[in-house]
Amino acid sequence: MDHMTVDVKGQRLFLCGENSYSLVVVDLRAGKYSCHKGLPAMPKKPFYLPETDEIWVSLTDASVIAVSGDDI
Repeated sequence: MDHMTVDVKGQRLFLCGENSYSLVVVDLRAGKYSCHKGLPAMPKKPFYLPETDEIWVSLTDASVIAVSGDDI
């Protein structure tokens, strides 16, 4: 699995839900997950920026989106 990134400080794992066009967030402390659904295209490569608490995701339509860690 290469379509993931991690927030070490916040203990969150971010995975690309390719078939569901979503970003899956796993709370490693609580052992729970949630989904940020409704992405405009299939997500491929997530990248977490701890300085801004943002997850940047490249999509298969050649676009890139940023999702705030507060929104997830």
